[in-house]
Amino acid sequence: MFGGIRNALMGRSSLAFAGQRSFALSSRIRAAAESTQSNVPQGPIIKTDNERIVSWKLYAKCNKHNTIVSLFAVTEDLDFMKNNEHLSYNEKVLYYMHLPQKSKLMVSAGMLGFRNSQKQEYEAGYQVTCRALKLIEEKKLIGPNDKIEVIITNYGKGRQAFESCLVGKEGAGIRSNIVRISDNTKLKFGGNRAKFQRHAAAAKKSALKGTNSKKATKVRTSTTFRLPKTLKLARKPRFATTSVPHYRRLDAYKIIESPIASETAIKKVEDGNTLVFQVSIKANKHQIKSAVKELYNVDVEKINTLVRPNGTKKAYIRLTADHDALDVANRIGYV
Repeated sequence: MFGGIRNALMGRSSLAFAGQRSFALSSRIRAAAESTQSNVPQGPIIKTDNERIVSWKLYAKCNKHNTIVSLFAVTEDLDFMKNNEHLSYNEKVLYYMHLPQKSKLMVSAGMLGFRNSQKQEYEAGYQVTCRALKLIEEKKLIGPNDKIEVIITNYGKGRQAFESCLVGKEGAGIRSNIVRISDNTKLKFGGNRAKFQRHAAAAKKSALKGTNSKKATKVRTSTTFRLPKTLKLARKPRFATTSVPHYRRLDAYKIIESPIASETAIKKVEDGNTLVFQVSIKANKHQIKSAVKELYNVDVEKINTLVRPNGTKKAYIRLTADHDALDVANRIGYV
């Protein structure tokens, strides 16, 4: 079988001859390249401490559940060419295309005390960015002529907070050094489709899959079962159900029934700047306060009420400091 294939390739066909010639030429080129590379000594990159900072990179990773801001220094080895002569030309070019980066600081929402769902909020992202910019200013990492590249990733709530800090007063210290802002968010396949198209595709997929493939279980953490709080609208009658409205059932004169002039009540008036009245059993403190204001034109500081054993309600009404309860009692006429 192989002999027949060889004869077909080595026959008089010009196509077979051209294929054989190109194959032989590529083999010679590959062998020459391998021999050239074998003559060049290979080895690891030799690093020294003689470095300089070329630029800075400020990363903002705004995830769905956290916000992380970090600063990296892009460094260059000044003795790289002298110490790494054994490297190939391509390796040297790759080194200068992708210079090494060294981390200088990193701040996250968890480091500032935010826990669980708090880390994904706007406030957490804002505090993280402010803290990172403040540390950069305190440590004096960025020089006046240094260049900064800002790289933002993902679309969490902290992204808007990070951008607000950069354009606000918090980012005034480094704003003049920023030369480039890039977005490093990786988009999923089909992410540029319209929203209705994605929803339609998801609905189609779930319809074909069926309804019994995945069953969610509701987690209950309490033994108390309560109905949900549904919407309750206020009444808006279109017409009156009564021809004549009822008179006011509790006015000021029905709320304040009579003053109490016992010895303890008089002592309250003299010592505690407090008036004591018998009030309607149906009156509450708000109604008592407005009734006292209407009848006697005084301001009330506090009201205490109690229901006596005989079924009547007593109210202790303490007046404000600018009113004297004894004068009011004399004016009423029960002292």
